Amino acid sequence: MIDVLDYSYLVLILVHLFASPFTKVEESFNLHAIHDILMHGSDIYSYDHFEFPGVVPRTFIGAIVISLLAKPVQLLAPWTSKFALQYIVRGILGLINGFSLIYFRRVVTRAFGNSVGFWFGLFQYSQFHITYYASRTLPNMFAFPLTTIALALWIHAQSGNNNNNNNRHGQQQLQTTIAILAFATIVFRFEILIVTAAVALSLLINRQLSPSVIIVAGLKGGIFGLILSAIVDSYFWQFPLIPEIWGFYFNAILGKSSEWGVEPIHAYFSKHIPKLLLNPAALPLAVFGILFDRRSHKYVAPTVLFISVYSLQPHKEWRFIIYVVPLISLYAAFGASWLSTRIHKSFVYKITSFLILSLVGLTFLLSGVFLYVSSLNYPGGQALQFLNHQATTTNVSVHLDVSTCMTGATLFLQTRHGWEYDKTEHKHEQEASYDRFTHVISADADFAAHGHQATMRTIPTIDEHHGSDWHRQHAVKAFAGINPVWTHKPEFFLQPGWWNYVVKLQDRIFVYNRQ
Repeated sequence: MIDVLDYSYLVLILVHLFASPFTKVEESFNLHAIHDILMHGSDIYSYDHFEFPGVVPRTFIGAIVISLLAKPVQLLAPWTSKFALQYIVRGILGLINGFSLIYFRRVVTRAFGNSVGFWFGLFQYSQFHITYYASRTLPNMFAFPLTTIALALWIHAQSGNNNNNNNRHGQQQLQTTIAILAFATIVFRFEILIVTAAVALSLLINRQLSPSVIIVAGLKGGIFGLILSAIVDSYFWQFPLIPEIWGFYFNAILGKSSEWGVEPIHAYFSKHIPKLLLNPAALPLAVFGILFDRRSHKYVAPTVLFISVYSLQPHKEWRFIIYVVPLISLYAAFGASWLSTRIHKSFVYKITSFLILSLVGLTFLLSGVFLYVSSLNYPGGQALQFLNHQATTTNVSVHLDVSTCMTGATLFLQTRHGWEYDKTEHKHEQEASYDRFTHVISADADFAAHGHQATMRTIPTIDEHHGSDWHRQHAVKAFAGINPVWTHKPEFFLQPGWWNYVVKLQDRIFVYNRQ
């Protein structure tokens, strides 16, 4: 049964979606693929990825699944706007991820008791990153529900009684775990191969599955993923392709991922895991749970092995290790449960449990602050939405520069029928004179002033005879840091509205129109 805590988490995911409806460039491929499937159907040569393919090809499989689930809304409610459809498709993905975590918690509760399940819910649901990104169309978030369900099956299989029926059922679940992880590796994210190998190695060492059974299970999931991806993605890209193998070769073999930044080998342990957990007590409690609750020992080694091996990759991002965050939350739940179930023994246990609960509340508050700040990072989407609402004429041709497209100006926001939305990136790609644009949305604050001297890489040079014709119509502010309010005297915080000065905003994207 789904309880109040679980229902609240689903609502929380949707709250994050509505509070921050725009998207960033990392999400654009899957979001635009969903848009094109819904809007263009079988006319694949109208799809956006032929003109803007991205650094490496990505799979269409996740986009197809979300599109199929969203299609009934589009058919049954044809008046639904394109931007409303962006809410819908993101909401569907968010709920899929939410239900996968709820399933994981259900398994944890059945396997380890209500106390561990309760604390797991508090630690996991109060985190910011997974809740915020649950509805975001990153490839990692398409893989996340599969890995979460697979790891839940792994836990469930090892928690049953040792009679023959449960043993047989448990072995089937373990094989399913390997198959799902192998499928997710081939289709969505190749780094999941390390998770698969770590779990398989633990099953082998603990003699829960034989090498041949593990290999067969992995081949079943992997081959199914290979065939499905080869058929689907070769069709949509119009050449023979398995995107994740291409991406693995590009990023890992050629080492191109390091071009996006390099961090020290310890960064996942010292920086990214604490950031993902957010609760300052979660990581110490996870260590405490591992030390004092032996039930955690079956799952720790694969978790540490995955993060350690992946730490060898120079380029690091929190989303690359997001798959094992529920396991780390589980270890913290073991620690909190061990303490809270002993509150009748000592006053120290009572105080400790109260402090942990207080920190959970603080984590929820911090998540709310992060949500507010994060919602201020999409000026491109806000600028395009402003123009859609403000311009009344139908004869509009608007150029969107790279910064605008990277900060929220998606195809779902190209809502005005008859308008031309141009987002070509280089001057030589322009088919006509720059004079054809009636509006420009740009990150260049001096666009109207410098006229023909514009040197932006993302827009063509303006004809000098028209330089003075451009007028700044609107400016969109975005997050620019935190003001040092702690330097103010105490009486400053007694003034109403002092919190409005905490977040620093700066004009980032500008809407220009030709006068």
